[in-house]
Amino acid sequence: MELTDKYITKPDLFKQIEKGYRNVMDCLPVINATMLLNLLTAILQDHVEAQEVVDKPLFEKYFVYSLAWAIGGLFESEDREKLHQYFISRNAPLPNISA
Repeated sequence: MELTDKYITKPDLFKQIEKGYRNVMDCLPVINATMLLNLLTAILQDHVEAQEVVDKPLFEKYFVYSLAWAIGGLFESEDREKLHQYFISRNAPLPNISA
């Protein structure tokens, strides 16, 4: 819940995307949420099978990576850069990029 509040709910990410970003194709927020969960599940699968505990900083990296692709995967380069800047503004654990 903490990460969804930080990155999705409190900044109202989907409303920001609706107003300031362009998707290559239309996509409902429920599809973005499903993609987020599918990506996160796939990333965590090896940890689950090995019965490893994922610490909070690593889980946040996985969550942000999954969210970035679930949402930004349908953006052109310019909007992906804007999304990256959004994550930086939320103090997300991301590397610097250049588009």
